[in-house]
Amino acid sequence: MTQAHDRVRLLPSITIQTSWVLLASALLLPVRLTAQEVVHTERLLRSSGTLTDRLLAGVVPGASGVFGRDFTERGVALRRDSGEGKVEVIEAGGRYAAGMVDSKIEGAHYYYFKLAEKPKAETVDISVEYFDAAEGTVTLSYDGAQGGFMKCPEIQLTGGHTWNLIVFRIPDGKWTGGCNGADFRIGNAPAGFAIGAVAVRAV
Repeated sequence: MTQAHDRVRLLPSITIQTSWVLLASALLLPVRLTAQEVVHTERLLRSSGTLTDRLLAGVVPGASGVFGRDFTERGVALRRDSGEGKVEVIEAGGRYAAGMVDSKIEGAHYYYFKLAEKPKAETVDISVEYFDAAEGTVTLSYDGAQGGFMKCPEIQLTGGHTWNLIVFRIPDGKWTGGCNGADFRIGNAPAGFAIGAVAVRAV
């Protein structure tokens, strides 16, 4: 687990400081936003991963999907074959996860997710547990009020071969399948990128 105050580099020109006290407040108090933002990042220091553990234990509210040796989908379904590539179980950083094995787009992998039910709140947090395998960037796009592929801030990958957790806060999701039939997409990821778990909760 990270220290109480870690400096985390999100974009080339942006550095933020996370605090567990501020994080808890951000997750518990309703905040009305006008733009997407990243509210938390964390490097996971053990291969099992805190989000996966909590989801499998059933202690995280909202919809989720855990993608390991078996896929456990509780309201969040990962499309196995999007036409842009096929997702299968791979080994990444000492654990099993969902990875792209047959991408039709050279140099970029896209993962599509569909919600079983539309979130009841206007603002939601989407937490993603991912494996950083190579340098590059990754972006979460979603079906929003102003279009089918509204983008959250890009996340810089370092190729550190570590498991990480990131939380995107989205204030204007529409969730009607506007991302090629899906509700959100994690994309433009380099080869070796893998996803261990995704959680969606109302804020």
